[in-house]
Amino acid sequence: MGLTDARRWLDLAPERVPGAWGLDPTRPVRANLEGDYTYLTHGYYRSLDAEQAGDLVVPGAAACLDAYVVPIAIEVERRAGLAVPETQLVTDRWPAPPLFAYPVNPFSSRGQLLPTRRRSRSTRTA
Repeated sequence: MGLTDARRWLDLAPERVPGAWGLDPTRPVRANLEGDYTYLTHGYYRSLDAEQAGDLVVPGAAACLDAYVVPIAIEVERRAGLAVPETQLVTDRWPAPPLFAYPVNPFSSRGQLLPTRRRSRSTRTA
């Protein structure tokens, strides 16, 4: 059972907006409670529509997109003071194992664990 349209928004008065969000402290904020903000989903378009209407909304459309690109999301978390694991951007087609990789392409959702070089050769795809 889905939320009604009215329950998909949480309107926050300016005094209720956390200062850490870095938003205009004089404006109310609309919090999009849709839950899935992936590009081209209802949640993403709700934020985009609210921004186009002039509302201050969290998450904003740009944040929705950035959250699903792993290197960007990690850097945002790091700058917010959250503990993140050590990461490295690898551009080699077949990097040496052991390796646990997340795709950087926001339209790819598969990662792969390469525990040894032997296994990596057997799992190559064209």
